[in-house]
This record gives sequence, structure tokens and C-alpha cells, in this order.
Amino acid sequence: MTSWNSSPERRSRGKCRIANSWVVLCRKKAGVPSSANTRAAPTWSRLCSSSGAKTVREKTVSWLDSSAVLTLLYGEAGMDIVRELLEQSERDRGAVYLSAVTLTEVVSSLSRTHGESVARDELQVVLSLPAQIESASLSQCAEAGWLRSRHRLSTADAIIAAQAMAAGAELVHKDPEFESVLGLRQRALPYKTRRALKR
Repeated sequence: MTSWNSSPERRSRGKCRIANSWVVLCRKKAGVPSSANTRAAPTWSRLCSSSGAKTVREKTVSWLDSSAVLTLLYGEAGMDIVRELLEQSERDRGAVYLSAVTLTEVVSSLSRTHGESVARDELQVVLSLPAQIESASLSQCAEAGWLRSRHRLSTADAIIAAQAMAAGAELVHKDPEFESVLGLRQRALPYKTRRALKR
């Protein structure tokens, strides 16, 4: 298996660690090099049993905010929740959606912190996840404008919230600004400390 830090460029960039074997498997499916010292990625069924996830009887509909996707990629607190939702989607026990604008935010974040080469690789990982990527409709963009005028949301966050609300989905995030949005079903992951927010 090719080392994640095998090239001088990757060694110099350093710390973009994909900390869990589930993402390593996604990276393998996407054709992206993985860390040589990472244990072999288990099968989906093994991952399900090893993660201790509870059996889900109802099909859940989840919408991943950009912060949830980055939580998975960086191996942050809350990663197991995101992974479980994606595993459910893979087994057709749930549906997971992403906004197209999430690709913008993820690429921007990774490019700033780890460079364009790493960002391009990780984009392929995101595109290989068992999640449906949706562009915002005209009505959702208009609704995002109303949300942005009423709450302290960025344009991207307002669009993501509007899309999740239109789909009747639960928004999975670690962004406290979403808490004030009435009518938005949400599941907050553990919030970052002030120090971590500076990343």
C-alpha cells in the first residue's frame, strides 16, 4: 500500500491524517493513496460490527454539513457518528445527502491547510462516499437568503440549512450558528474548542 506521506510534497504538508480505517477504505475505492502503517481496511460488515453501532430499524435521512465531512476526514470527535450514518446509507438503511456547496467549503479548507494536491485527493474521497450530492434549487437559494437575513449564517451555511429543511432531513454539523434556526432538524457533533477553531 502506498504511503500517504511517501512523496516529499506530502511529507512537507504534514498533518492531514485520515485517522480511521473506514475512510481508508473510501480512499482505496477512490484510487487515492493510503498510509502504509494503517491496518488493512475491514469490510463494510466488519466495520459495522466493530464500531458497536446499534441496529437502525427506520430509514434515516441525514444531511451532512461541511463541518461533518471535515470531521470525518480529520478524524475529529464525532467522526464515529458520521461514519455510522454513511455505513447505514451503504447498507440502504438510511439516506445521506451533501450540498454541492460543501465541496467548495471542503476543498477551500483543505487547500488552505494542506495544499492543493492533498485537497484534490481528498475531494475524490468525498465524491466516493455513499452520499448523494445535491445542488440548491432557485427556491432553496431564495430561502437561504431569508435564513441568512434572520440568523448569523454564512451564505454557504444558509444554503445547506435551506436544502436540509426542504428535504426534511436532519442536519449533522458542529456549527453552533445553526442552533438558532427554527424548523431545522439537527444533530450537533461535539463542538470544537476555541483553539481548534483557529485551524
